[in-house]
Amino acid sequence: MDLPHASIPPCHLTPATARPYEFGLHCLLPAVLLLSASRGVSNWAEFRSAYNKQNADAMEDTMLGVRSHRVAPGSMAGEPVQLMTMRTNKDGFIAAVRRAVVLLTAVACGGCRTLHHDPGENVIAARQMTLRGLDSLEEGQYEKAEKWFGKAVETNPVDERAHLQYGELLWRRGDKDSAIRHLEESVKLSGGDPVLQIRLGEMYLARGDTELAWEQAEKALQSNRQLACAWALKGDVHRQRGEFDHALADYHRSLSYKGYCPHVQLGLAAIYREQNRPRRALATLEVMGEHYSPDDGPVELLIEQGLALKALGRYDRAVEVLTAATRRGNPSADLLYQLAEAQLAAGDKAGARLALVAALSQQPTHGPSQKLSQRINRDNAPMTVAIERF
Repeated sequence: MDLPHASIPPCHLTPATARPYEFGLHCLLPAVLLLSASRGVSNWAEFRSAYNKQNADAMEDTMLGVRSHRVAPGSMAGEPVQLMTMRTNKDGFIAAVRRAVVLLTAVACGGCRTLHHDPGENVIAARQMTLRGLDSLEEGQYEKAEKWFGKAVETNPVDERAHLQYGELLWRRGDKDSAIRHLEESVKLSGGDPVLQIRLGEMYLARGDTELAWEQAEKALQSNRQLACAWALKGDVHRQRGEFDHALADYHRSLSYKGYCPHVQLGLAAIYREQNRPRRALATLEVMGEHYSPDDGPVELLIEQGLALKALGRYDRAVEVLTAATRRGNPSADLLYQLAEAQLAAGDKAGARLALVAALSQQPTHGPSQKLSQRINRDNAPMTVAIERF
């Protein structure tokens, strides 16, 4: 029986959605260069026109035997008029170039703020609300965090980060349909962020939509064929469909790009166990366990180790490991059933009964626990009759 690995996070890191709202120089540079070039060409044309005109006038004066040495205002004494005019137009050309350099410097310092509107008050307010929601999450105030994220989405509906955080919180609270809607919007607003696509695919798969989950994995791989978490998601889809060989191939490919991923390693171990290859499963788990101290490993690691040990017939050790797993929080009915089965195989019927009572008190309709309890009662019936006769 496969047990869910609910607390093991996916192999990818936090989605890269905290990108700052900044604009680069490249979006304005072409316009600035075009403006500067057109201004420079205009001044150069004026300069050449004045130069040609003054040369023509000078030639005409020379032909008439007249050499003009009038001094124009602002020129050096004795400087011909045409030279003063030429210098004035040349200075205008240099000034235009200088203005272009100043404009380029301002753009380099200020980005595209000269052409784009600054983020509005709603955008800034939504960011602040999202941050407050994250602070509330860290403090364990989930209702307060939900309110902040909801306000952020309402204030700025195009903030992908707000949709992501709101969706994750709703998912944690069990509102899966609403959570998926917000993740879909976050993916759309991000322009197809592959990490967000993977997270959306994981939600689809948890809801049982294998086709939609597969589609998100394929889209993510179109962006990056070496994205480990995308191959892990494909492996999860194959595993849920019962296509274990394909799942193993995708899991191993994921580990080839990212050598350590608890989610993938637990999936591999579970498949090996289901294929009746418990030694291979236990070896995979031992490699995973090297990353943890003896008392620091996740409960899922202990569960899979216990199941692999039970499959190998090492019942006493399996009971020890599964008992340690039950002490990590609230054990599920499935875990208590597995412990009872191992205890019964190890010869501890009393311990098995206690584990089954705990399982059925938590989930009265748990089928495997009911069957095992009936089996124990049937085995005890002949002994009870013999005791009564004695």
